[in-house]
Amino acid sequence: HTHMRCASVRLAALSLAAAWVQPSSAWSGAGHARLFVPATHCARFAPIRASDKWKSSASGLKYLEVREGDGEVPRPDSRVAVQYTAKIASGELAGQIYDGTRPPYGNGEPYVFKLGNGRVIKGWEEGVSTMRVGGRRTLAIPNALGYGRLAYVGSKQRVPPGADLEIDIELVGVYGSVDFSWTQRIFTLENAGPFAILLVVGIFQFLAALPPGDLPPWLADLIPKVLGSQYQRY
Repeated sequence: HTHMRCASVRLAALSLAAAWVQPSSAWSGAGHARLFVPATHCARFAPIRASDKWKSSASGLKYLEVREGDGEVPRPDSRVAVQYTAKIASGELAGQIYDGTRPPYGNGEPYVFKLGNGRVIKGWEEGVSTMRVGGRRTLAIPNALGYGRLAYVGSKQRVPPGADLEIDIELVGVYGSVDFSWTQRIFTLENAGPFAILLVVGIFQFLAALPPGDLPPWLADLIPKVLGSQYQRY
């Protein structure tokens, strides 16, 4: 009897399973509508690919606007400061980072170069020239706008000849065409004393060249004391 009851239970279970797998025509439409979402409905929620936002130029450069800047646009002869990470985009080394300013590939200091003087590859020149300060782009640079048939030895990896490149670049500053940064290293508080002495000596040398009658007596007497051996009456 026990075996017969078990067989009956199994038969009932199989019947229910068959009914689930092969539902009636009245149930199948509504039931499937609840259980399964058509592919056309899912397509609305598909993420937008980054490639949909890429822009191309006549030269073959492609770029993706990661963040729009709101600052100054560089002039053709401006000096620009950028933060960047550069990687190889073709061949066996595709995806390998070969250079950059951001840690751990660099010390975090921006790279400064002047537009129009050929210091960087053409893809950089073109990609940066239309950015605004604060903007960030990904540049897809074909080898014709990169190092071409030449190899390049970066700080982290050698770039083989004919390699395409991908540069993540951020424009952090735009400056004039002439570099005056050297003045910040010279005119400091530590150097204020020597520069003050040179200024005073220059003034008194100018006064010494004037006719004696044009100066008050006390100032005329002070000139040789200040200039010392440099004093010469013209």
